[in-house]
Amino acid sequence: MSDYTWSEPYRDAALETDPHKRPEKIAEAERAIKQRLAVVSPPEMRRNEWDAIAQSLAALTVLKNEAGENSNEVFTFD
Repeated sequence: MSDYTWSEPYRDAALETDPHKRPEKIAEAERAIKQRLAVVSPPEMRRNEWDAIAQSLAALTVLKNEAGENSNEVFTFD
């Protein structure tokens, strides 16, 4: 994955092994992705970054489910 502005918080969440810290790391990654999407909308974004965001959001959903977080919660583009 390239070094997008949101990629470091995503990596931090994906690599966090402490179950008590993971929910906040996931939230930080989601906030960073939302901030990026607020600046550049998907139609204006390069395809490779949009694909990376989609894959990262899917992975964050898996991490949240593994952590027992609200599995019905869906990432929204507020």
